[in-house]
Amino acid sequence: MKKLFPLIAAVAAAVLSASCTHKEKDLAPEFLERGRTHLENGDATAAIAELTGAIKRDSSLAEAFLLRAYARAEKGKFDDAVKDARQHLKRVPETVGVLADQAREFAEQGKFARAIVRYTQALRLDRRNADWLMARGNAYVEQSDYEKAINDFNRVISLRPRDTEPLFARANAHFRKKDFPNVIAVCGRILKVEPDNAKAYFLRGSAFAELGAWVNPIQNFTRVIELDPTNAAAYFKRANAYVKGGKIDLALADYTRAVELDPQIAEAHFRRGHLLADKGDFEAAAAEYAMAVEIDPKFSDAFYNRGKDYLEKENNERAIANFTQAIALEQNAAAAFRGRAKAHARNGDHATAIADFTKSLELDAQVAGTYFERALSYAAVDKIDDALDGYNVSIDLDSENALAYFHRGVAYAAKGDHAAAITNFNRAIELDPKHTASYRKRASSHAAMRAYFEFIRNHIRAFMPWK
Repeated sequence: MKKLFPLIAAVAAAVLSASCTHKEKDLAPEFLERGRTHLENGDATAAIAELTGAIKRDSSLAEAFLLRAYARAEKGKFDDAVKDARQHLKRVPETVGVLADQAREFAEQGKFARAIVRYTQALRLDRRNADWLMARGNAYVEQSDYEKAINDFNRVISLRPRDTEPLFARANAHFRKKDFPNVIAVCGRILKVEPDNAKAYFLRGSAFAELGAWVNPIQNFTRVIELDPTNAAAYFKRANAYVKGGKIDLALADYTRAVELDPQIAEAHFRRGHLLADKGDFEAAAAEYAMAVEIDPKFSDAFYNRGKDYLEKENNERAIANFTQAIALEQNAAAAFRGRAKAHARNGDHATAIADFTKSLELDAQVAGTYFERALSYAAVDKIDDALDGYNVSIDLDSENALAYFHRGVAYAAKGDHAAAITNFNRAIELDPKHTASYRKRASSHAAMRAYFEFIRNHIRAFMPWK
């Protein structure tokens, strides 16, 4: 009988203990509710105490861990908060998935800053999730935060060393950052793993081109074309490299192939037009410019270049129309105002020409030729003092322009200052010994000063300036 007493006592103790534990667990929701109330009232310290009590009584309460994580974060105890968040995740694993889904939705809506916050929250709970690191890295790229993007891509690379996707993403981030040597290096790593990766050749060729090379870009874009003969962008980029290397016929062929494959590449039409204009085929060039503008109405360079071509052909009205379009699309187009002014001057409309030259100079005051050409228009309407001011500035900016000295001499002669006129004609002749007009005008100024011997000598030199 005595032997039964210890057994009976043990059973009784176990029953009593189970009863107490059950009662304690029943109290956990009360602690949880009090903790929630304290947190809502801003008393994080009291909230932590109550929620800790809830967790001690029932460690399966996922919400208690989550609320305590919030309370600890409020107190600045971030490491403890993260631990609680992980405990919550273990009990409610779908939470992290919700964060990732929200992040994806924000990214699809273009709300990249919000996407980054959500991905960061998800990654605190699952630090090695390569998909989320990639997605956050891409969001950082969209925010132009390239260093953080590259850090995320590097973490993915360490998790997936044979995967070229994070390598390419990192190369693209370097390109956006204008760190072209690193683009070339990372693309080289990709090509060691995947020797036929056309995207890597294309990006590496683009990086070489940005560094001013032309042979390496041609080699890379040629490889892209070998791998993908329908890649219009590769033909376009290779054409640009051919132009840089002076291979104009090859460039024309590539621009032509690019627009055959993709007729909507406005810049390919524009550049092809530019090369055709250089070859003197102005009609074909104008057609290419027209196509560029049809594709992209804001392609003001096309209007400007077409205006230049018409100006060269002395078709002043069409030149004016195209320069006007360029100005409308790009208000600071100093060169377009100057081109339109030249066309007006050729038409004899010097008042309008002066206005356009003046507008051009307001936008770019360092172009000697614009001062010179405006001075010519001032002289054409007998505003000699204004003309002289223009010649003076032009010569200050470009002291080697023989024509500026010649016309300044003409202006001084018109004012009766023949000594100054002769000084300018002398300088014009120094710069251009075969400029016969300078000899004739110098002769006239000598005659006006009754230096007849010099008058005769200059007339002879006008007929034989090489003597």
